[in-house]
Amino acid sequence: MTDYTVRAAPLRHIPSILGSLGCDSRLPIESVGLSTGFFDYTENQIPYDVAARLIDSSAKVSDHESFGLSLGQRFSLMELGLVGRVAHSSASVKTALYDMIEAFHLHDSGGIITLDNSARLMSLGYRSILPGAGSLSQVNDMCLACLCLVMRELCGPDWSPARVELTRPRPADELPYREFFRAPISYGAKRNVLSFSGRWLDRTLLSSNLERHMALRNETQGRLKAASPELATQVRRLLHRRLYQGGFGSDEIADALCMHERTLRRRLRQEKTSFSKLLDEVRQASSCQLLKDTELSIGDIARELGYSSTDAIDHAFRRWHGVSPRKWRGLCNAPGRSVELLH
Repeated sequence: MTDYTVRAAPLRHIPSILGSLGCDSRLPIESVGLSTGFFDYTENQIPYDVAARLIDSSAKVSDHESFGLSLGQRFSLMELGLVGRVAHSSASVKTALYDMIEAFHLHDSGGIITLDNSARLMSLGYRSILPGAGSLSQVNDMCLACLCLVMRELCGPDWSPARVELTRPRPADELPYREFFRAPISYGAKRNVLSFSGRWLDRTLLSSNLERHMALRNETQGRLKAASPELATQVRRLLHRRLYQGGFGSDEIADALCMHERTLRRRLRQEKTSFSKLLDEVRQASSCQLLKDTELSIGDIARELGYSSTDAIDHAFRRWHGVSPRKWRGLCNAPGRSVELLH
């Protein structure tokens, strides 16, 4: 069983934000089993689901709908630790983003960064890969704000995306979102992404340092090799990254991992799993997240996840949860209903 964690660094601002809103920061922090001193050491690892509950609880305690956005606005690239230092020393924006994507799970093993060039504009986004997570609207707000600030650190403070897509419902007060992103925003979208012109990728970084970058890359590769996640975990990450883009067949995943498809299937069997089982798990986690955090129709969700029809996703959902996706969504949104009971 994979343990999904995130470094404490980006969360260390929670007590000060709560304090600025007139709230006792101990309440949400202690409610998830932590102490305020936990954030004094930024390399501390916190379980991903605990981090998500902490951010969500902080938003509720403070009655601050855009709490996740406010938290993300305190972010800097260096809070990614080694991952951020590698990106900062890269030669170009493109290299920096790919360095971040490759090593991001050293910082956050419960989420992935995506970079999609399949449309007219590039799309940089964040997705949770945590099975059975609760509502992640606040987490997604925070992470997209972080990515926006990454782009402003790399491209200059005047950088703005051409378009922003958020899975969260339209907030009662949109002004904080408009003022921060400085771009048109679509709410209730299928993904959380910033779209921008591909020309930004070629921008040379003023912070580029080839010698330092190579040293940090070597350190990163050593950390990645030491972590050596099981093949099933690597496949899950790739499936999550490619699910909305296409190209998630077993042959294409094998190519991405630089191995033959037969080798992929054999090694997964050795880990007591299979490609079809992993794809099923990823579709289950993704469909639950889309049902909880978006207003997409069942048909739209079926198409996004590669199902041939609404009947196909309905059958899969009854197999997973014993109810239809429509009923599951209703139960999930029922007042006082614990989402954990639905998994």
